[in-house]
Amino acid sequence: MLGKPVTTSLDPQTGEGFGNCGERNLDLRAVENNVVAYAASADYLTTEGGIAGVSLYSFGTEEDAKGLLALTVSQSNCPDGVEYEMEEGEDGDGQVDYFAGESSIGAVWTVLDGVSVASAAGGDADEAFFVTRELQSSIHFQDLDYGFLDSAILIYERHGRLVMVYRVWGRCCHYGFNNEYLGVYTPTFDEASTSLEILRPHVLNSLPDK
Repeated sequence: MLGKPVTTSLDPQTGEGFGNCGERNLDLRAVENNVVAYAASADYLTTEGGIAGVSLYSFGTEEDAKGLLALTVSQSNCPDGVEYEMEEGEDGDGQVDYFAGESSIGAVWTVLDGVSVASAAGGDADEAFFVTRELQSSIHFQDLDYGFLDSAILIYERHGRLVMVYRVWGRCCHYGFNNEYLGVYTPTFDEASTSLEILRPHVLNSLPDK
């Protein structure tokens, strides 16, 4: 996930592995609510060990901006998880790349994808909430069991016609791996909120009209 570049191009997707609870991803939800401009930062490492970034969605009306938040809330209620499978291959396009080398290509991971939503203070935002997403991935491959947990906190804020989404991601709880990269960070809302308090004014003050 680290290395995601700065972009102004939307990538609307839907289905398992893309959006919350197997539904539309954030970009598609924005498109369906008539987004007119978009920009996302590159990923960066936080001091706590997470991977973070911020995305901005601008709309022609406040009603469209409200629509994105309402659709997000409606699609963020599967705390017990939605189970699906992902094939080992090249990262992206419905595949994952968790093993080194080519011998594992085609192996199938089982993913339990759980999403929940809760309120957030949001500074002076007109609306604010945060989404917690946890993906437990596991596989039995070459007579061994492997697994890990990905966790993400996404804070949504609406400032007039602008929706700002701050995200922080981490990975922990590996088993079965030997020489693979092992992350050891699980994000919390308090840490994400503290970082956003620092970032928010720099972002909003740079925008002439929200």
